[in-house]
Amino acid sequence: MRARLADLEVQVQAMAGAVYAHTPLHRKGEETDRDSLTDDSVNNPETLRNPDSFNSPAIDPLTDAVMALVHSQQAMMERMDQVSQQKQKVYITMPKQFNGKVGDFVDAWIEKFELWFRHVEQVEGTINERTRIETAIQNTKPEISVDLMRHEANYGPWMTRDTFITYMRNTYRSPESGYARFIQLHILTQGNESVNAYYARFCHVLGKQKKRMKDAEDNHIYYYMFIAGLNKKIKATVLHFRESLHIEDMQFHEVVKLAKCAEQMVKAHSQVTTTGKVMAKAKRRRFTQI
Repeated sequence: MRARLADLEVQVQAMAGAVYAHTPLHRKGEETDRDSLTDDSVNNPETLRNPDSFNSPAIDPLTDAVMALVHSQQAMMERMDQVSQQKQKVYITMPKQFNGKVGDFVDAWIEKFELWFRHVEQVEGTINERTRIETAIQNTKPEISVDLMRHEANYGPWMTRDTFITYMRNTYRSPESGYARFIQLHILTQGNESVNAYYARFCHVLGKQKKRMKDAEDNHIYYYMFIAGLNKKIKATVLHFRESLHIEDMQFHEVVKLAKCAEQMVKAHSQVTTTGKVMAKAKRRRFTQI
């Protein structure tokens, strides 16, 4: 297509030159419309691509037709490039099959499927509700898909994804109450693990809560709980920082950063103390030998 477009431009230049060559000569000093066309304007491809800059009546209708064809070919190529780029867009792979394990696995499976559908719609367009449900059913273990299809045969098909998601959560979600999940978060402590490991475990338990704060500004209550569960020495060091006076105005990653700084200070102090004890012990040993 691009080679054809280049050939058309060459033909336009050749025809424009032919028209110029066959124009009758004028007397010296006589101005004509032909004189306004310089070699640069005739041979310049940009001029050929822009019909507005080619207003001389000396160009015959055939040249105008060829120029229109060139522009039509350019527009077609641009459209083909856009379609090609859209088709080549990569989206995430389909989630793994749901195995029917009871717990929070069904929530993770549903969230992954919702994300996958959003990426597919960017490429293929809107997907109707029933297609979403049928695709999700086929993405479960064989025995689960059979149970789901039997349920539809007995009680009618799910027509909206919300009703399907509600059924999946009621059937396969963890039976733990909201209070039990809150207690797990409330009693969570760091222990002997690192701040990073404690933060990952805290976020995991936090994500299992049935209800979350509606306003993000109220999340500071979770920051307080995170600090309360830190190692005793690390927590004391955090509370000595000036920034700890404004924890409620921070983001969670900023609170974790404070905890990491405190952890490094506690480790450094512990190493210095250990080194001092070793040196003192060695000094006492030498003194005893003397």
